Formats: sequence, structure tokens, C-alpha cells
Amino acid sequence: MTHRQPLTGDEIDLFDLFEVVWRCRLIMAGFVVFAMAITAILYAFHKPEYVTEARFEIVLVPPFLNRKEIEADISHTFFSVETFARWKEARTDALLDIDHI
Repeated sequence: MTHRQPLTGDEIDLFDLFEVVWRCRLIMAGFVVFAMAITAILYAFHKPEYVTEARFEIVLVPPFLNRKEIEADISHTFFSVETFARWKEARTDALLDIDHI
């Protein structure tokens, strides 16, 4: 390495730095390719995990309905495609797809 000017203790010659980086470019490129390959392999074998949980509690039960009728009404409303279609129309930016449910 040829110094163009005398260096003091805390200076860095950028030309020398670029020269070192240029000489080691294949090693650095190898590390980048290796890291990308490992990441691609890990990503390919990663299985996505989705966890959802829904809880409901009926506090005030009408006296003329029993618990099974109430649960049937909730299941009918919740699992209705029309309910989700109305929800999706109101929220056009949502990513939820009705077919996944």
C-alpha cells in the first residue's frame, strides 16, 4: 500500500480502505451468497403458524331461549358468508379472505 500523505493516528485513508475491500470482494460476495442460500432454505421449510381464538360470553340470557338455541344463533351468524361479505365491503383495505374461514 502506498500512502499518498503521512497519516496521523486517527485518520483513515479511504483509498487504502477501498483497495482492501476490492481485494476481498470475492470473499464478501461468497459470504453474502452463503447467507442468502441459508435464509432461502430456512424460509422454504418454515411452516407458517396461525393461532386464532374467539371467546364469547352471554351475560343476559332471555328467559325464553335456552343455551343451545343461543349457541346455534351465534354459530349461524358467525359462520355465515354474508356476514363476512358485509364486513369486507365496509373494510376494503382488510386482507382477510372469506375462503380461508
